[in-house]
Amino acid sequence: MFADELVGDAPRLALDSVKLPAGIVLNNGKTVGEQGLNTFNEAHHVDVVVEKKCCSSSPQLLPHSMNTGTSVSPAICISSVQSRMDSIPRDEPDYPENVAKEENLEQADLDDVLALSSTVQRRFDITDDPAHITQLISLLQRAIQLVSVHDNRLAPLMNYHGTSLLCRFDLTDDLRDLSEGIARLRVAVQITIKHYGTYFTFLGDLGGALFLHYKVLGDRSNLSEAISIMREVVGSTTDGYSDHLFWVNNLSLMLHSRFRLLGSIADLTESIESLEGCLGRTPEDHPDALILLNTLSVAFQARYANSGDLSNLRRTVSTLQKGVSVAPDDHPALPSLLTGLAVSLASRYERVGDVNDLSNGISAMRRAVSLISQDDVDLPIHLNNLSASLQTRFRVSMELKDISEAVSISRRVVELTGEDKAEYPIWIHSLGSMNITLLSPRDVWRQDHCLKVGLLHREL
Repeated sequence: MFADELVGDAPRLALDSVKLPAGIVLNNGKTVGEQGLNTFNEAHHVDVVVEKKCCSSSPQLLPHSMNTGTSVSPAICISSVQSRMDSIPRDEPDYPENVAKEENLEQADLDDVLALSSTVQRRFDITDDPAHITQLISLLQRAIQLVSVHDNRLAPLMNYHGTSLLCRFDLTDDLRDLSEGIARLRVAVQITIKHYGTYFTFLGDLGGALFLHYKVLGDRSNLSEAISIMREVVGSTTDGYSDHLFWVNNLSLMLHSRFRLLGSIADLTESIESLEGCLGRTPEDHPDALILLNTLSVAFQARYANSGDLSNLRRTVSTLQKGVSVAPDDHPALPSLLTGLAVSLASRYERVGDVNDLSNGISAMRRAVSLISQDDVDLPIHLNNLSASLQTRFRVSMELKDISEAVSISRRVVELTGEDKAEYPIWIHSLGSMNITLLSPRDVWRQDHCLKVGLLHREL
């Protein structure tokens, strides 16, 4: 009996496990929005995070840390007031009195409102409670009412309010927050002097919000406007801007999304050229270079899928190998890079037939699984990919240890997956097929014979 008869159809790797950066991330790592947006000011510095996204689907936008330039941001606005509040011991009577002022916003002055906004922001960072982001939105709305239209703090407050509304949208899916957030971000751009200070920061936020709106509602005009905005941001800034790398990446992701929508190779080519150009100007040891490498690998993979040109698949592999080689073990992007590498090596094995690609892919997948938290919701998908790769190698090597390990891993996948999950029947069927492989030829004949007798009995 041949290996393909034993195992059945060739197993496929689930691309869902390939992760891409996504979401606006606050200083405590919270992510806002699937599509990812730029954050609002230095007080809410964004860290790089990687969220799940299927390689065959549109990649998502990245977060970034913002350069506030010379404009006055909310972080600067509240610094003196906040330092005063922070200097009050929390067991002193005055501290509760100051904090309690948030219950009397109509009587509070602007400095109090800004200071309380910072306090509530910290609460939300800790709790992720929608009630706290709602409090923050109310405080910012009150601050906007109190500030003069000629005050240079108005634009940053509008931007802060808009991104906070988007944060609440991420928690509640209330489309009113998404629409109002975009409206606030538009105002922030309109009242900021062009090419001054935070203008491009605010403009980039607006572009990201419009892309989010497109992803949620599918309005192509929002995608076109988002791309137009991000082209202006990228074309008008240089590598001297701390956010330039992220803006280039975001533009590339938007172009990739439109390529998937309309099939325009020009968009995909522009995406790749923008990323390669930025990487060429970015030191290899730059901590954020991994983000560009990850997105570039997805673009090459998309071009390979579109053209079938093996050179694009080779560039996918080499790009991911470079990313894996420079990523520290604790980098959140590493599991995604390893999984993407394993999937790409498996694809190249199917085209070229080099067993080394298959073995190297299995090694990459093992490492990815070892780095993933045991309570990660995507662990079953990663494990299934490892099992599928082992099954493929069994077809070549006929080594029982490969299929035995594949069965053991698939059993764990079934145990980790609830019966109510859509993938459960697939995992069960896959496990059943492999269990038959482990039977002796006589047992296989008996099982097949009993099945036929049972079907005949049912017909009678």
